[in-house]
Amino acid sequence: MAVRLDPPVRVRRYRFALTPLADAMFQLLIFFLLTANLSPFSALTLQSLSQAPERAGSGGDVGATPLATAGTLLWTLEAGAIVVRGQRFELSALTRLIGALGPDRGAARIVVIVRDGASVQDLATLLARLRAAGVGTVEVADGGR
Repeated sequence: MAVRLDPPVRVRRYRFALTPLADAMFQLLIFFLLTANLSPFSALTLQSLSQAPERAGSGGDVGATPLATAGTLLWTLEAGAIVVRGQRFELSALTRLIGALGPDRGAARIVVIVRDGASVQDLATLLARLRAAGVGTVEVADGGR
């Protein structure tokens, strides 16, 4: 008489897989890194020229007088540097440049032309320093190439 032995029945256990959990944690990490990097820029208050009617004449009417250009300074923001009156300065020289505006910084009007190579961090640094120094009016223009 032949005895037949069946192989033992394996009880299948489901283990906890860490792969989906790791994917979710990675996505959360990326999300929080991005929001942490973008939050300082939300502290800058920007407004378009149409939102500043006191500067655009009487509410931006058709017959409004153009803005005065006398005393307007043109600063060109490039990658890690700023060009003022044809001279190139590193961003570390911003304190000296702002100091050269004199004691009446509140009346100063600066147009910042942003070139393609300039980073958002460079622009945010420039705008924050100008605001902290009490510069009156700062306008940002796209300089392209």
